[in-house]
Amino acid sequence: MHKYVFWLGTNTELSRLELFNVLARNTVPYRTVSSHERYVMIESKKELKNHFIDQLGGVDRIGKVVGQQKKIWDAQAMSETLPPTDKKMMVGLSKFNLPQINLVRLAKDLKKLSRQVGIKLNYVVPQGRTERLNAAQVLFNSLYKLPNAELTIWSDNDDYYIARTEQVQDIQAYEKRDTSRPERDAKVGLLPPKLAQIMLNLIPNTSECLTIYDPFCGMGTLLQEGWLMGHKMIGSDISERMVYACTANLQWIADNFPVNIQLAPKIFIHDVSQSFPSNEIKECDAIVTEPYLGPPQLAPQSTTEALKHHHTLIVLYRKLFINIKPILKQNGWIVIILPAIVNQDRKQGSLTLFPREFIDEVETIGYSFKQFGKKAKGIIYARPDAIVAREITVWQKK
Repeated sequence: MHKYVFWLGTNTELSRLELFNVLARNTVPYRTVSSHERYVMIESKKELKNHFIDQLGGVDRIGKVVGQQKKIWDAQAMSETLPPTDKKMMVGLSKFNLPQINLVRLAKDLKKLSRQVGIKLNYVVPQGRTERLNAAQVLFNSLYKLPNAELTIWSDNDDYYIARTEQVQDIQAYEKRDTSRPERDAKVGLLPPKLAQIMLNLIPNTSECLTIYDPFCGMGTLLQEGWLMGHKMIGSDISERMVYACTANLQWIADNFPVNIQLAPKIFIHDVSQSFPSNEIKECDAIVTEPYLGPPQLAPQSTTEALKHHHTLIVLYRKLFINIKPILKQNGWIVIILPAIVNQDRKQGSLTLFPREFIDEVETIGYSFKQFGKKAKGIIYARPDAIVAREITVWQKK
């Protein structure tokens, strides 16, 4: 049996849902050992594929559990989990939920033990009050490549675990796909590639190749991420300028990343308030989109102002749900972002969500709302300084 730990990204709720969907799509037989706020640990009969992490926007590292015991890890026990080598190695140490552990002292003890057997061991540990190395440190020091290693120790219930990092999120590739594209326009909103990938992975479907439509394609982030994942992507936008920008960005993706040209996305101009032309799109398995979220907001708003903002969008969103119904397959899925406005009091989690009566109305149109908790709500994704947060919602055609 193989035991793995998946370290979740900033939005752990989104990351967890994405992970379980991707495991299902890859038909990985597994048992959940632990589902913590910051990580998920599984046990499986199958080894994970190389580059499995490339499928996940919300997991920054995957480690293979190489030890489990009833007492806290010391240098001697940790040294026995290191990969074999006869010369030199670089080791990074991380911890979680173990405030009593001093990683610098532990690293020095490991270095001393290695010297006794003729191995030159250099080490890197987190700086300041942080407990874990960041992905950039792991990548820069090649800690995921043998004979180097990043060892992470943590406690879970009455057991102490140690994992060796095997896969790290390719942060440079995400950065390149975000900032190096030829067309960018912050005024129309910038959907992060990681979030686009997570949204695509929220589709509860085990098929590896779906036909997915984004009716607000903008700069093409969802189209590019879906294309890289092997899906047949279709996009449209009301703006001719956006369609041009999207086309240019997708050509850049084709020139810089390994994609199947036969699955090149189809893009056309369309206003979602009108019926969808059958010559452009006949049927799709899913719709994944970030629609127009309203004009940019420069400051937090009162609840009254925020609701007024939301109500200006209801007509557009209602027409979208009505008009896409004929082209969405029966039991097909919709992953769509709704705006959530930060309130003036700026209390933790203080947001004005899109009106819940709109969700009730969409259900009468012929969709069922997938709840992620006890209340009818999606999952909030927001950057620390954002005025307009994103509420990610999932729907299924009845």
